[in-house]
Amino acid sequence: MRLQNYFLLIALTLVGLMTPWSPYGGLPLAEAAQRAPIQLELPPTALTDLQGLSQPLDQWRGKVVIINFWATWCPPCRREIPEFIALQQELGPKGVQFVGIAIDAAQPVQRYAERQGINYPTLLGEERGMELSMQLGNWGAVLPYSVIFNRQGALVHYRTGAISRSQLRNYISPLL
Repeated sequence: MRLQNYFLLIALTLVGLMTPWSPYGGLPLAEAAQRAPIQLELPPTALTDLQGLSQPLDQWRGKVVIINFWATWCPPCRREIPEFIALQQELGPKGVQFVGIAIDAAQPVQRYAERQGINYPTLLGEERGMELSMQLGNWGAVLPYSVIFNRQGALVHYRTGAISRSQLRNYISPLL
């Protein structure tokens, strides 16, 4: 019996270590914004895409924008990208734009994007990308991290950790 309890404790500890953590991630946006400064609008920040071109984030104002901060070495990040690809294909014509900001080096991101067939802009954030994610509410510096902006460029939702297709639909549908 004691051995079973020991293994249960180890399993729960491992699950806890693999679960994304953020001190404010579960709070409503208004309450979290009172605790720390947060960028509440689509920032004009420009990052380099995989072709080496500078892409300002606010160029997508007028669309529902989902920015996902991720890395090739992050298993939950890799699991959610196929969902983003499918939703971009389906909802892109309705004014939805996914944007991936990789907290990673260019070469592995390029290989991964090609292998997966990512059909939305992928930008190279590296350290600047993590700083931007923190400005957008990712105080725990956790990956993956996603933010959703309405067509007017206002931040309407943020999510620490992986997000499912059904969760995204629930957040996006009222904005279309």
